[in-house]
Amino acid sequence: MDTASISETIITRYSGLGNDTLDGGEGGDVLLLCSDGLTEEVTDLQIQDYLQSSSFCEERAAQLITGAKKAGGSDNITVVLVALLG
Repeated sequence: MDTASISETIITRYSGLGNDTLDGGEGGDVLLLCSDGLTEEVTDLQIQDYLQSSSFCEERAAQLITGAKKAGGSDNITVVLVALLG
C-alpha cells in the first residue's frame, strides 16, 4: 500500500465517512479539518471566533495556528480550511 492510500484510509476512518460523501454543507460554509494539536490548545469557542475573524481561509488558518502556538503548542498543529461554494 502506498503512502497516499494509507493517508486516505486514515482520514476516511477517523471521519467516519467510509465510501459515503460529505453532505449538508451550503455555499459560504467552511469545513475545518485539523489535528488535535489545534483542538487540545484552542477551545471550540475560540475556533469559532478565529473562523469569523476574516473572510480569507489563508488568514483564518494562520490565526488558528498562531492561537494554538500561543496557548502552548505542545503538539504538531495542522489546519485545513475548505470554503464551500454555492
